[in-house]
Amino acid sequence: MIKAVIFDIDGTLMDTNGLHIIAWERAFKRGGYSVSPERIAIEVGKGGDHLVPAILGEAQSKADEEEQERIRKAHDEEYTKIANLAKPFPSAEQILARLHQRGLKVALASSASEEEVKRYLGYLNADKNVDVVVSKSDVESSKPAPDVFSVALKKLGLKSNQAVAIGDTPYDISAARKLELPCVAVLSGGFDRQQLEPEGPVAIFASVAELQAHLDELIELKFDQEQR
Repeated sequence: MIKAVIFDIDGTLMDTNGLHIIAWERAFKRGGYSVSPERIAIEVGKGGDHLVPAILGEAQSKADEEEQERIRKAHDEEYTKIANLAKPFPSAEQILARLHQRGLKVALASSASEEEVKRYLGYLNADKNVDVVVSKSDVESSKPAPDVFSVALKKLGLKSNQAVAIGDTPYDISAARKLELPCVAVLSGGFDRQQLEPEGPVAIFASVAELQAHLDELIELKFDQEQR
C-alpha cells in the first residue's frame, strides 16, 4: 500500500493547459516568433527551461540564454493577465480531501512558479489537505527531468515505491519513470491515450473525477485491464 500521492497541477488538478498555450503563443510573438498553438500544445507540460529551447531549436534559432529568458518572462507576464480564468477540474478539491482523510500524505509537484502554485492552492482550497508543495524554485531542472518528483519524495521522507504520481502529460510520466515512481495518467490535459501509453503509466483515467471513484485501486496500485 502506498503512503503518498504526488500530483502534477496544470492539466491534472487545474484546467490551465489551454491558458498556458495562449500565454506561450503571445510570448513567442513578443520575441518575434510565430508559433502555432498546435505546436506549443505538444510541449505543454514541460517547464519553460525545456519548452522554449525545444521550440526555438525547431525554428533553427540561435537564441541565446538571455533571449530564452525574455520569452519565459513574457510567458509569465502573459499568463498572469489571464490567470483569473483558471479553474479546478471537477472533483480536484475533493480527491485531495479524501486522500488526506484516509491518512495518505499529499504532495503537489509542479514546474510552475512558486507564486502560481500558491494561487492554485487557494483555488483548490488545499492548504489543509496538502503536506508538501514543490515548484520550479525548488529544483534545478523542470519536467521532463525528475527533479520535482525527487524533491517531493525527499520532503515526504519516502522512497519511490511508497508513493504514486498523478499527471496528464508524457513528461510527467517520463519524469516519474526516471525515479521508478509509478505514475497514473489522466486525459484531462489534452494528450490522448496513444500519446501517453508509450511512456508506461500504470493506469490511465479520463480525469481525477474518474480516478476518485477508484481510490482503493490507487492506494493498492492494483488496476484492472481497462484502466491500464
